[in-house]
Amino acid sequence: MDDQLYREYILEHYKHPHNWGTLDRADMEAHDVNPLCGDELKIQVALGPDGKVADVAFDGHGCA
Repeated sequence: MDDQLYREYILEHYKHPHNWGTLDRADMEAHDVNPLCGDELKIQVALGPDGKVADVAFDGHGCA
């Protein structure tokens, strides 16, 4: 993948992220901060009755 295409791909996801937000019910949750640049991320996972991942969401802020 060339560098320009890669940058466009990253910026597209930055502008229109998939699974952005929070879940009403999460079975697992993780939160982390990068002290060097200030990026912050929280990810949540909800499991279905079969124990498989049913939904995923993330929230946070950082640079592209």
